[in-house]
Amino acid sequence: MSADQMSSWSFMPRSLAAYDVNLINGFVPLEEPIARLSDSYYKPWEDLANEVVSLQMAGIYRQRALKLPVLSTHRLTNLREYQRACVLLSFLSHAYIWGYNQQAEDTLPPCLAIPWCEVSRYVGISPIVTNATVVLWNWRLFEKNTTLDLSNLATQLTFTGTVDESWFYLVSTAIEAKSGEMMRSIGRMINASISDDMQTAIDSLDQLTLTIKEVTRILGKMPERNDPYIFYWKTRRYLAGWENMKDAGLPNGIIYKDAKVYDPNGECNTPINSYVKFAGGSAAQSSTIQIIDIALGVKHYPEDHGLSQDFTDTAKSSPNQFPQAPSNPFLMKMREYMPYSHRQFLIDLGNVCHFREYVLASTRDVSSPSSEFSELIISNDSQGSSSLDLQKSLLKAYNRCVSTLKTFRDAHINIVKLYVVNQAKNPNTPATNLLINPLRSPQMSSQKLIASSTSVIKSPSVNGLAQAVADDETVLGTGGTDAITFLQHLKDETVDTRL
Repeated sequence: MSADQMSSWSFMPRSLAAYDVNLINGFVPLEEPIARLSDSYYKPWEDLANEVVSLQMAGIYRQRALKLPVLSTHRLTNLREYQRACVLLSFLSHAYIWGYNQQAEDTLPPCLAIPWCEVSRYVGISPIVTNATVVLWNWRLFEKNTTLDLSNLATQLTFTGTVDESWFYLVSTAIEAKSGEMMRSIGRMINASISDDMQTAIDSLDQLTLTIKEVTRILGKMPERNDPYIFYWKTRRYLAGWENMKDAGLPNGIIYKDAKVYDPNGECNTPINSYVKFAGGSAAQSSTIQIIDIALGVKHYPEDHGLSQDFTDTAKSSPNQFPQAPSNPFLMKMREYMPYSHRQFLIDLGNVCHFREYVLASTRDVSSPSSEFSELIISNDSQGSSSLDLQKSLLKAYNRCVSTLKTFRDAHINIVKLYVVNQAKNPNTPATNLLINPLRSPQMSSQKLIASSTSVIKSPSVNGLAQAVADDETVLGTGGTDAITFLQHLKDETVDTRL
């Protein structure tokens, strides 16, 4: 098989373009997102978005937002314009709901609710801030037509106007942009499993391992310019949704006034002007890490269940079949907050990728499955002639890649502890002195960052989602769940995947 064929994604039922993904930036658009809707009809949205920070600080944003006209979305002409409109309305709406040192509002006015629901339906996500609206479609380049490197990225919109908020989004954008490299490796891995090319499988696994390491390195740059205090007490509340948010002031969710609220599949099942609940922005809405799980065969389960007996029985009785393992309900739910095309990509990839089973079948002489679902193997008699050295190399490459994914999940847990748990349980931890060092030294570690803090700013006890909690209380993520328990569960399942 030629190099071009090994890189081909012809095993998928649709073209990559149909999924709105590419082999350069992956789930991040190839073209820089539109910075402003060119039709002057939408000038009220653009102008208000440019003033969100100053109007919030002046305490008059909500009054100004109520003066917006109810604009039609029919003058948006293509996907990129709908994405820009979705970004605009997400920022305008969350700023309205959460306010600035104000009680949360439970009713979104028609001037925001109606068009937001319409553009969200078009791009196939719920009307809520998502990873797509703040990360995938909210960046610009300093130097055009170059790579999406952190040194060349800026945000288009923020809620607070701080470097910290921008850096939070940009680190995430830089990570997402690595999904293009991941897809190139994964494509070669799947083609290698189809053509029984063990050496290419090994080389592709090694390349995927290097990319995951690079993603972990990028994640580690988060503390360089994003102060944990600023993130937790100033930025994070705007990223919250209205599900499981009783303590944040929205026990029933919100009302999208006079709007038809569509689910991600374009169905309208909610009566107009009734309360609706949606989870907020979450890293679990990223397609990037989910494609690694799919490629490596990492299975996730409900947190309160082990491997189901039905699944185990099917695996033992039909070892060459591929019954679907039970899934973690929160992970599956978070797919509903991805753009529809990306969600469909994950579904289709999961149906055609059996790379882990290929590794098992190819390393029978040297591997030992570590869990029941590992018995789902492909019958491949040709593997009998493979040398033990090649089998060992494939096994080591696979386990090395899984271990690297585990390391990434360790790093993610540490970031959540630093930025969320520590702040919630130590509410008077001061912020870095921003007047002295507004950008913070890139060489400053997160530990030094906190230790060197000199500001005497005191945090409020409750500010929307940002709350001080007792040591024995659970700290909720913006998705409305116990973030640490969830992430630890994912990490443990990753470890169990090793052979």
